[in-house]
Amino acid sequence: MFLFPTRCPICGNRLHAAERDICSRCWAQIPLSGNRAKEGNIVEQQFWGRIPIERADTFMIYQRGARSQQLVRAIKYRGARKTGVSLGRAMARQGMENGFFKGIDLIVPVPLARRRFRRRGYNQAEALAQGMGQVNGLPVVTKGIRRVRSTSTQTGLDRMTRMVNVEGVFQVEDALRFRQKHILLVDDVITTGATLISLAQSFMQACPEIRFSVFTLAQAASLYIVPHHGVLPDEDEDQPWASGGHVDLKEG
Repeated sequence: MFLFPTRCPICGNRLHAAERDICSRCWAQIPLSGNRAKEGNIVEQQFWGRIPIERADTFMIYQRGARSQQLVRAIKYRGARKTGVSLGRAMARQGMENGFFKGIDLIVPVPLARRRFRRRGYNQAEALAQGMGQVNGLPVVTKGIRRVRSTSTQTGLDRMTRMVNVEGVFQVEDALRFRQKHILLVDDVITTGATLISLAQSFMQACPEIRFSVFTLAQAASLYIVPHHGVLPDEDEDQPWASGGHVDLKEG
């Protein structure tokens, strides 16, 4: 049977035998966050005073027009679910190196609206969570919490408008499953944290004795200073950035 060659979801080039899911050239141009779950990092600060946050981290920096944006779009809009699972495994390996998952009971990916799920065929946050669970052994829970209404895009909205846009979007249907648990919330991109905060607040209303950690694939570049790599960074970047180095996407 004829098999189509596996191609990089970012540049479309054929992958070499030693490459998995993403070509090494594209990986070299993806800036990693370098947070390594450091206490008080810029991702964690998004949740201070809003939810009982234990730890927060992100894997890479999302830059408009750069490889990182193309990668997110591939897993979100172009059917690259397998790549999402592989990225989740890479995220988990990074987290295990610094003890990020200590004390966490279960993983909950941000639910996707039914209309968008039907259109895409899968939830990209769930693909990331499944890859993470394959490495760290934590259960991935997708039942008992759902998105009760769709929202307009968050792109271009300020922090306050984003919060209003996602208010009351989620509903917990099985509070007993989550009571007194330490939940890891997983999503693809975090900008202001509005969606994740809305999800966490839904849990808090249903079962007050609950704690959260957050791990996202990408953080919007507006909070970092990143190397250009031939692409100008986003505006209003006022935080230091450190490279996390090369990432291995092999099976874990």
